Amino acid sequence: MQSAWLNALSALDRRLHSQQLDLISYRALAYVHEIKGSNLEKIKEFININDDESRNEQIINKLFHENYLKNDEDDPARIILTEIGEMVIDEIYRLCQSRLAKPLFTKPNY
Repeated sequence: MQSAWLNALSALDRRLHSQQLDLISYRALAYVHEIKGSNLEKIKEFININDDESRNEQIINKLFHENYLKNDEDDPARIILTEIGEMVIDEIYRLCQSRLAKPLFTKPNY
C-alpha cells in the first residue's frame, strides 16, 4: 500500500500531464494565484531556472498562449489567471487535499 504522500504526488503528476503542464509551469500559476498584483519580472524571478532567461520566458509565453494567464484589463502590467488557470489551481488543490493529511512537500515518514 502506498502512502498518502506518494498517492498525492502521483495524482499531482497525472493531473499536470493531463493539462500538458510541468511542475515549473504549475509553480508559475500558483505564484500568480497567491501573489496578487504579479508582474512579468516577479514571475520570472520566482520560476528562475538556473538563470536561463529564455527558458523562463518560454514558460510564461506558453502559459499565455494556452490561456492560463492574461494581462489585467485595468492594469496591463499586472498578470492574472484566466478562468482555466483558476480551474487548474482549484482542481489540484482539492486533489492534493483529498489525499493528504499534511502539506504536500513535507518529508515523508520512512
